[in-house]
Amino acid sequence: PRVVLHRGTCGNAARADGEWHILRATLGGALVEGTCDGACWAAPAATVQRDGHQHRFANLGDTVPEELTRCLAGDCDDEYAGRGEFGILERVGRQDGTLEDAIRRGAYAALAHASVAGPERTVDALRNSTYASRYPLPALHEGGRVTVIAETDTPTTSIDRHLLEGDPHRVLEGVLVACRAIGAPRASLTVGGQPGTARAAFESALAQATRAGMLDGSALGGATIDVEVTDATPGDSGLTVEAACALTTVFDRPPPPTRLIALSGAVPRPGVYEVPLGGATTWTGVLAMAGVTPGLVPALRVGGDIVPRDAFEDVVMPSALGRGAVEVLAEGAEE
Repeated sequence: PRVVLHRGTCGNAARADGEWHILRATLGGALVEGTCDGACWAAPAATVQRDGHQHRFANLGDTVPEELTRCLAGDCDDEYAGRGEFGILERVGRQDGTLEDAIRRGAYAALAHASVAGPERTVDALRNSTYASRYPLPALHEGGRVTVIAETDTPTTSIDRHLLEGDPHRVLEGVLVACRAIGAPRASLTVGGQPGTARAAFESALAQATRAGMLDGSALGGATIDVEVTDATPGDSGLTVEAACALTTVFDRPPPPTRLIALSGAVPRPGVYEVPLGGATTWTGVLAMAGVTPGLVPALRVGGDIVPRDAFEDVVMPSALGRGAVEVLAEGAEE
């Protein structure tokens, strides 16, 4: 059993440093430092992890809640909502930053599949999954390079930051699966505009995986792959960080047909949400996840488009999401 403190950009912005010392003094070695799990609204927050159970404690104050220490000892049954237990957000913010912890939670299983299956069968798995309906298939760039681009970080496009900070091994694994799928010996991740914490987390994961033989084929087989981290903007388009992460789910049975949405604006629970896209999720359902009363919202800004209130019952389609930035407009807001 342990307690993961959700720091990262969101937690640090919520003055989680004081809570860190308070929790450390109370919990000692049971406390590990993690990152935001996508629930920005909950910061500063911590999650108790026990076998088969997780429970988030939100908006921590100046003292450690008695409920938290009881839960750590085994006395809590209620799980918090939105665990993201089957999908891209499953591990975000719930790890201690080590390769061993990531592997215990399923990291590099997809890479193992791709390394054994080979390019043709891996591409078949992509085409036979729901991946192609949600993301572009990896394209072979000049010189056989896979390019992944983390978008410049803004309050409404925080998905890349959460994935890089909170589950960098999934980002790296997705890059490696893309390389295995198209036989590319090289890959680059562009992180220009992302906070230093995001780059540092990915570079740490890259160093750990390199030492463990994940890139040279000695651990899982396959040819050597070189991965470069750069600030330069590539000339060609590339995969998004989310699309790279989704590659790690194509061998799941079944793969989760989801997309990520970064909700901001007039919403009580801003953050990153994983939304099912099986044909039943409406904008009303998305708003409900974040505690919003749809009737009080005049419209949504989705990328550069406006979704008016009378379209909230429309099914959310991947093509309408763009990069996944959704701003909830306040009553009276001008378009």
